[in-house]
Amino acid sequence: MESSDWNPAPGDFVVDGNGRAGVVSRAYEGSVYLRGPYPGDREWAVPPHELRRPTDAERPGWARGGSSP
Repeated sequence: MESSDWNPAPGDFVVDGNGRAGVVSRAYEGSVYLRGPYPGDREWAVPPHELRRPTDAERPGWARGGSSP
């Protein structure tokens, strides 16, 4: 996926190995926890090596500096 020197931080918008996009909420015991960008979205855990930066087409307007969801 992404180079080993990239470590997503809380608040970063990322894409997991299944193509599901989310916002990093925390890292804990070898997993990175993501949450969908909308209130009420559930959190899910992903191994960090399965994460990548989103393409420009995958980034929603709010993640590019547009308005919040």
